[in-house]
Amino acid sequence: LPILDALCIDCHGYEQTPRGNLLRVHADSLGSELDVNDGIKLDLGSTAKLRTLVTYLEVIAELHAARASGAAPDPLSRFVRERLAANPKLPLPALLDAAMERRYSASPYEGFVTGGGVHRFANFDKSDNARVLTVREAFRRSVNLPFVRILRDVVRYETARIAASGAAPEARDAALRRHADREGRLLLAQWHRAWKSATPEQILSELVARKAPSPRRVAVILRALYPAADRAWFAAELIKRAPAAARLNDAALARLYDAVGPEALGLSDRGWLANVQPLELWLAAHLVAKPGATRSQVLAASASARIEAASWLFKTRNKHAQERRLREVREQDAFASIHARWARLGYPFESLVPSYATAIGSSADRPAALAELMGILAAGGVRLPERRIETLAFAAGTPYETNFASEAAPPTRVLREEIARTLRRALGDVVANGTARRVAKTFTAPDGTLIAIAGKTGTGDHRSKSFGRGGVQTGERILDRSAVFTFIAGEHHFGVVTAYVAGPAAAEYRFTSALPLEVLRALAPAIAPLVGAAKTPGASDVLATR
Repeated sequence: LPILDALCIDCHGYEQTPRGNLLRVHADSLGSELDVNDGIKLDLGSTAKLRTLVTYLEVIAELHAARASGAAPDPLSRFVRERLAANPKLPLPALLDAAMERRYSASPYEGFVTGGGVHRFANFDKSDNARVLTVREAFRRSVNLPFVRILRDVVRYETARIAASGAAPEARDAALRRHADREGRLLLAQWHRAWKSATPEQILSELVARKAPSPRRVAVILRALYPAADRAWFAAELIKRAPAAARLNDAALARLYDAVGPEALGLSDRGWLANVQPLELWLAAHLVAKPGATRSQVLAASASARIEAASWLFKTRNKHAQERRLREVREQDAFASIHARWARLGYPFESLVPSYATAIGSSADRPAALAELMGILAAGGVRLPERRIETLAFAAGTPYETNFASEAAPPTRVLREEIARTLRRALGDVVANGTARRVAKTFTAPDGTLIAIAGKTGTGDHRSKSFGRGGVQTGERILDRSAVFTFIAGEHHFGVVTAYVAGPAAAEYRFTSALPLEVLRALAPAIAPLVGAAKTPGASDVLATR
């Protein structure tokens, strides 16, 4: 079918050797210089549950090592302290196994306060909605809501630490200023997109037309946008745009001119009187004074305005608003800490989306990064260097003969061995009993014994949705669709298989992670000699197709 031309299949397989992780299989049907494996940002769905599970177990291991006593401010701390109180000599592997048996609800009927608002999540299979699952079962079945709640517990652990270290008033004010600055940047970027091509007259007319044109409101807008204009121009424009101002005499117009000018009122007061968000009023004035200003220029010029516009927030009577914003800041800080954990294990991007939706894929990933994580788990928590080329030889047999040999970086431990073993068992359960069952018998050794496979599936359907007033969806743009299976085969082989469709053509596809599983099964006859070889193949034994 012609539509299959849009489907890209990308496969990468590695072998762990004393020389590092050697690339053994490279297959890519995209037909361009772009490598889907490590050159693109993809929504890979439930593979994020693996990263979430790694972080969850790391927190458990940290609490086990700390063996702190006293009040536990979050669920994970309480769990570990209760277990250690019952058995002070409880070894880490036993605690990790117990953590895998903790139970979480799969109910989608809860609103989660995260990412600056209230969010709801759904399970892929609605029959899971009434279940209460262990972490192990939820991972095996790839059920969304338990992992949303697991990540919430991890965030609570991180925010508890941050709150304990940031309780001083100066730290509180700094956090509020940071929130005000970030919120201001987001609002300015949004308004700049809408107004960057507008003329000064269009900006003025749009602000005036939003509400009834009372003389005072229009006067504030005029003085904000044209602070240097004289009284005669001000009076003429005010009467033209607010007809009720025609009843004012010259003295009243002069008093109004002085009373609402920038010299008399601060930015917040002018915004309140104009019934316009103060930062939006500042931006309107800036674009009138400097038409065509870029977003970066606007952000650079607005530093003091962003803080001034949020001055109300720092007043003691606004404690509720302060606490809500502090929770958002602490959540963002918690996700920054979680991101550092993920980055240590190869996560390729500079930040995470500060929302529980990250547990089910909203922060995206790369197939190559997932394969790197599998290599770490296959090596018991040690990162080995990846080697795609070992030697290069030029001009052999001539006076200009040159040979290059790559130098591998030393192995680095990045994860506790006990955690890696626990995760290997969980990934094996996914293949033996869960979403990847169809590849359980894919590879056999030369003696006929079955080669164990462990792995994680994921499906991403990336769409950009727009919403109007009241949260009503007004549009949808399909960006891409992807599915992935990342795996460990035997003791020394690991890799990733990815199916990907970009752009509007993705709307014609309904594939899930079953597709990369079938691709792996189809490739098995070609890959099996590498995976099941009794001896390590030579460096030239690489399967590469494009």
